[in-house]
Amino acid sequence: YCPVTIPNVSHRSMTLRQLYQLRDYLKRLCKVGVLKEESVKKRIFWFDLNQYHINELVIKRIIPENKSCSWAELVSDGPQMPDTFISHYWGESFRDFMLSIEHHSIELRV
Repeated sequence: YCPVTIPNVSHRSMTLRQLYQLRDYLKRLCKVGVLKEESVKKRIFWFDLNQYHINELVIKRIIPENKSCSWAELVSDGPQMPDTFISHYWGESFRDFMLSIEHHSIELRV
């Protein structure tokens, strides 16, 4: 299902461009109101969206479980070595996570 297989998980990093593209896609999904919490059918707004939502409502719907792969394998052309490791909490706002990434990239001028 995924265009590329990257067996070494340490080579499944995301580039800044890929993160920005994901952010823009998710913002559009939030803007048009298609992301809803399953149990209560409550709309998820951009500032509330977290990685648990993204995994359940976007990734698992795009990548079938029986042909599972990582998001990085879906959007990359091949192995991508990380320059920086960033740990994060899935429950934090994805918006805040991306603001941190943007700030970090500006600080490092990358």
